[in-house]
This record gives sequence, structure tokens and C-alpha cells, in this order.
Amino acid sequence: MNQEIEEACREAGIGASAGMETERRKPLKLMVRQDLEVLLTEEGRGAEEIMMSQSLFEHAVLYRREKRVLPEMRHVRILHLQAEEEKLSLFFLPGLAHSLPALKLICVEGEGRYTLSVDRDARVSGYSFAVFSRKVEKVTQFYPQAQGGEFPLLILPETLPADVCRACRVQLMIPFLAHPEWYGMEAQKMYVRYLSGHAAQFFAQAAEEGHRELLHQLLESDPSLFGLSPEARRHLSRYTGPEGLDDPAAPPEETHQS
Repeated sequence: MNQEIEEACREAGIGASAGMETERRKPLKLMVRQDLEVLLTEEGRGAEEIMMSQSLFEHAVLYRREKRVLPEMRHVRILHLQAEEEKLSLFFLPGLAHSLPALKLICVEGEGRYTLSVDRDARVSGYSFAVFSRKVEKVTQFYPQAQGGEFPLLILPETLPADVCRACRVQLMIPFLAHPEWYGMEAQKMYVRYLSGHAAQFFAQAAEEGHRELLHQLLESDPSLFGLSPEARRHLSRYTGPEGLDDPAAPPEETHQS
């Protein structure tokens, strides 16, 4: 886990709350191994960060959600998740919202690279968190037919934007556009190249999904920061006027996702 990014996430409000940080610089961390009973103890109820394996997470939060194996933990802001397989799914957001209502950041760690499968669920209103990892190879949508709801933000510095399914791509770019300093030099170049080469499609999608404020901020940013060409900035300006674009829909860009 990159400590700088974790601290940057905290400062940006993605990690522990400002009030907690004032009272206690080091948040209460809890390692959950196989015994979920620890979550019912005083230590468990007060934990601000928890660490668990992929298999335990899936057992406790996802696959057995109807039994509510994982109790509600109101203080947990960060979940450290140890990936064990080639595919990791975050496919049931209501289960997460019930068990970890204050969750702001999932840090996925592990040895090998994996595919992240994420969900979008309209039943969870206002529940927003970010996923950070350097090991993600590609991102797919668990329910491709799902239209409503929101995906988590994705902080994936070593993942090519082209390897993220189109539906999640704006969620990948938002953290980079807001905090390019979280990304190394090579990752910055990779994201800038993608943004420059797919400007029209990206701006159209962001506008379609209601991210007008993001587009305004991007237009007002230092022209050299994200390497946007004059042509790209002209595309961008079409979506930031008072009326927006008359026909914001753009042809979906090609994707290699299966």
C-alpha cells in the first residue's frame, strides 16, 4: 500500500474523518482473520480501519448478505482487502452500505494482478467510496445491463484507461483530474495520452453522466497540466456553455472489454 496515496486520500476526505484525525492521529485498525466474532467486541465496534482477505470479505459481505454475517460497523472508513484470486467482485453495494455505511476507501492489496468486477446499483443513494489498487489488470461491469446508480471512484495508477469498461471510465478519470499528484510520472503520461486521444468521447460521456462541474474545472485548469490540445479544448468548451451541447451523445468509443 502506497502510504503517500493513503495519506492524500485521508486529506481529501476519502480516508478517516477530520474529526477522528484530530482526536487520534492513528486510526484504530483491526485485522479480521477467520473469526468474525471479533467484530462484535468493543474493539470491533470502534474500528476505523479493517483488514480482511478476499474470501472472508466475499463470505461475510457479498455471498451471504441475506444473513448479514458482517455486523454494521459505523466507524469504518477504510477497508484493506487482500486479493487472493484472479478476479475480485464488488457486486452488491447495498450489502456494503448496510455493513460499512461510512466506508470511503477500499485498498486492494495482494501479490498477483487481477480483474476488478464492479456493480452499479440505483437502490443505494448517496453511498460513495473509492477503490485504490496498483494490481488491477482490467475493470469489468458485474451487471452489464444495469443503467442506474453510480460506480465507486477508481484510483488505479497502473491500469490503462483502455482496460476499464466504458461505463466505469469517468469514475477512473475523476481522481486523476482532481489529484494528478497521486500518480507517478509514467502513470500521468499514460492518462494524459488517453485523455488527449479520446477527448471527444470522454467529454461527451462525462457530460451525459452529469459531470458538468468536472468539465468546467478541467477547462479552467492550466492548459499544460493535462496536455490538452487546442482541438481537445474546443471539444471541451462545447460541453461547458450555459446550455451545454445540443446533442451531447457521442458514438460510444471502441473498447476491448469482453
